[in-house]
Amino acid sequence: MIFAVVALINILIGVVLFRPKIPKRQPDQSADDYWPEAMGRAMMVWVFAEGGCIIASLGYLMSGTTVTWVVALTGIGILMWLRPGQLDRQHTP
Repeated sequence: MIFAVVALINILIGVVLFRPKIPKRQPDQSADDYWPEAMGRAMMVWVFAEGGCIIASLGYLMSGTTVTWVVALTGIGILMWLRPGQLDRQHTP
């Protein structure tokens, strides 16, 4: 159970604290100009979400509890939601 809590905290840190700091892409800004500016902040979101997935997966392998598996799947879903292509499109009109 502690694995699920720690993993969920990691995922929430990435989504709640770092996701809002990713700058919005301007309509006249190309992807080549946008990503050098946004990459560092986007990487923080992905690192925390992926770390949470890894912690939850290890917790599932060690304990077999369903809660850790659900947290791992939630983290994977968040990684899919915040993929680079989605972040790029999300801010453009």
